[in-house]
Amino acid sequence: MARILKKTSAFHFLDQSVERMERLNQQIPNKEALRLYRSVVKFAKLFDWKDPRGIPWSVILKKSARMEFENSKEEKDPVKLGQMLISGWEALMNAKQKYSRKEYDFIKHIDETRNRGRAPKSPPEGSKKKS
Repeated sequence: MARILKKTSAFHFLDQSVERMERLNQQIPNKEALRLYRSVVKFAKLFDWKDPRGIPWSVILKKSARMEFENSKEEKDPVKLGQMLISGWEALMNAKQKYSRKEYDFIKHIDETRNRGRAPKSPPEGSKKKS
């Protein structure tokens, strides 16, 4: 019989209870935080406009994310680290949803206002059927 390999979850540390992690003094893997950080930086690249001082928002968001992750390096409590990761993923998903919604609204607004005040285009001469 062939063995069936199951895909392991990226959040395998969440499968264990908090008490078990505390008893084993098990740390949350750094690769989970690194994966979140990379996702945040990748998402920040979408913000290409500038703030009133002329600094691109992508730079500001990347610096802010870096500072948050550097500050969380000092945390050793696995429960707090898990909470930070979960809240970080939730915040990123919420920001992506808001960004997508605003982008959709912006494109819809452009489409609606593009032909405002103009007469609709008439079909080309050769496209009418002759009876």
